[in-house]
Amino acid sequence: MTTTIKPLASTQKPALAKPHSEIQLKPVSREEFTLLESEWDTFHAQTQIPSPFQSWDYLSVWWQVYGDKGYDGKMFIARDDNGQIIGAAPLMITQKGAFAGSRGKFRHLAFMGGAGELLGESLEIPALPGYEEFIGEAVADLILDTYNGQWDVAYFYLVPETSVSTHAMLKKLAEHGIATKATSSLASPCITIDGTWEEHMESRSTKFASRVRYIQSYATRRFDMKVHAVENASEFDCVINHMVRLSMARWGDEAQAFHTDAFTEFHRLFAPQFFSKGGVSCGTIELKGEIAGTAYNFVYDNKMWGYQAPWDMKYKAARAGNLLHIWSAKNACDLGLRELDTLPGDAGYKDEWTDNEHTLNIYECAHPGTVGGTLFKVARKIDRMLKHKPNPVTSS
Repeated sequence: MTTTIKPLASTQKPALAKPHSEIQLKPVSREEFTLLESEWDTFHAQTQIPSPFQSWDYLSVWWQVYGDKGYDGKMFIARDDNGQIIGAAPLMITQKGAFAGSRGKFRHLAFMGGAGELLGESLEIPALPGYEEFIGEAVADLILDTYNGQWDVAYFYLVPETSVSTHAMLKKLAEHGIATKATSSLASPCITIDGTWEEHMESRSTKFASRVRYIQSYATRRFDMKVHAVENASEFDCVINHMVRLSMARWGDEAQAFHTDAFTEFHRLFAPQFFSKGGVSCGTIELKGEIAGTAYNFVYDNKMWGYQAPWDMKYKAARAGNLLHIWSAKNACDLGLRELDTLPGDAGYKDEWTDNEHTLNIYECAHPGTVGGTLFKVARKIDRMLKHKPNPVTSS
């Protein structure tokens, strides 16, 4: 499925907002970024689409773990006359070999944490209200000037369709010959939270509520189900060991989560750190005396983000996947959050639960002026011909 990039209406601009030609995006080193925790958290909470994958904790740990593994982080920050952060460009350029397969032959320009094995979601150009278009255009200038020729493929992963700043960047890039294309459009199913768990169940159909109660009752009677919510940061080392095991049990060699030492190291550092801020909600399901599944969610911007829920396929009859989803939904209600964003995934039961969705797009473009970009463009055309895929729609 392909989509066309459409102009988006920005929020009303403050009287003192500067045009992008006057905005200075200044580079920030990894060491400098580690000192900006409080300032970044305050700034990011006010942006259009605050995502845990662009929180200070996520980006700082990502930089620590992946910064020397073929992913060159390039953070830029813009401030107003009072020194307040008004926008940022969390970018990275991958070296050749950073990807597995044919992509490893090319250098990718992406949002920080948005390419490679550890992929963030709902990524955008963070900017304060009123500055979205200006910051987006300034980031485009940065890509066109400072990093021109240093990348072969621009790859922006799971960008919210409503991101004003990112679309402003893509539009300006297109005006200068870098015509980014939306290669995929994915739904991120969501559940609106409007009360307690009991109130939520009462708002659903009688058939739906009865089915949820039956799944829980059946698992308790036949599998001696026990549920445990992680309450201490020290538990995460053990829980992550379970997630490594369960990811392999659920997906085998095709597992894309907790499948490398670096992926696991990231979460061993990130989970307890983010948990200390109330940013992680994690629980385990025990069936027949063993941990059969784990729900590993983030809590950010008054929302729950369903990140990973691996479970052992031998407990399919117990509906382990459903049990994890039920636990997450109930926990979101108990925490008084406004929404549970299940994030894109292959679980069909999500559709039974959700009542709305966010659209996330993957944008891609081959650099028109590098040998690698030309080769990538040719390779993509051959791939589409062999697989009979339609051509992606170019941005306007």
